[in-house]
Amino acid sequence: MREAMRKPERGIGLLLEHMRAVEPQAPRKPAFERLSMTLGHELAGMLVGALSSHTRERRRSLVA
Repeated sequence: MREAMRKPERGIGLLLEHMRAVEPQAPRKPAFERLSMTLGHELAGMLVGALSSHTRERRRSLVA
């Protein structure tokens, strides 16, 4: 810690590295679009349908 205080240029460099790392990235495509690009539209649709219907059934069972 003291070493960083003695070398301000190192501290500034580290700060700039951290700032670059947390800079906002380019907006990501929607999840379904990314999934479709990877798996194909039909398979992505089946997967999302299966997962979402399972979630709906589970929610209904919790409410009932």
